[in-house]
Amino acid sequence: MQENNYSVKNYHVKIAPKIFEQLKDIQAYISNVLLSTEAADNRITELFDEMENLKTFPHRGFNADEKIGTVINQHKKTYGLSIVKGKYIVLYQVVEEINQVLIVDLVPTASDYSKLFL
Repeated sequence: MQENNYSVKNYHVKIAPKIFEQLKDIQAYISNVLLSTEAADNRITELFDEMENLKTFPHRGFNADEKIGTVINQHKKTYGLSIVKGKYIVLYQVVEEINQVLIVDLVPTASDYSKLFL
């Protein structure tokens, strides 16, 4: 029997500083509206976990430039991925040269996120 030697390329996930501010806002909103710090903490953990999952297969997202109808970054293709049961879209770029996934934005799907980039 032949042994398969598959190598999975791992990427480093880097989160832009503004994402941390967005996460603080999400956590505060959930804490204040649902009056549950536990629910807020769970949501933040879920968001971090799903963003971190991009390290193993970052190209699975959709082409955000095409979907939104504008080029978000002139130098790198921007991907989008629905996370947390479709409640958010994470926008990111893959920097192959250094095996990095750069998360550049996090938007709730309830918003009209395409207007953010026009």
